[in-house]
Amino acid sequence: MAEKKVVLTYEGLKNMEAELENLKTVRRKDVAEKIKEARKQCVLSQEQLAEKINVSTTHLYRMETGVSAGSMDLIVEIAAHFDVSLDYLVLGKEQPRDTLREKVRTLIRFLIIWLEEL
Repeated sequence: MAEKKVVLTYEGLKNMEAELENLKTVRRKDVAEKIKEARKQCVLSQEQLAEKINVSTTHLYRMETGVSAGSMDLIVEIAAHFDVSLDYLVLGKEQPRDTLREKVRTLIRFLIIWLEEL
């Protein structure tokens, strides 16, 4: 069997680099949507979530719009806060959920927020 030689040009490397950057951007936007969706399901404002996870509102806004990725530590904290897996948040893998449990948790979170505002 003959060996195949692969020759990469500078232009080819630049194209590969651009494709990789595009994939990172797409993944960052997917994570951003998941964070925003989870925050809204818990009836939290950006300000409330930012305070709970110890970041500025601007930083959270940048994460939710896909401009900034956030550190892995922060992503882990957000996943824990919303009781979702990292697979769900980062990779978009659906996770099995007990819908009644989910509704009760959402209701409890809403009541806690409402009580804090009194």
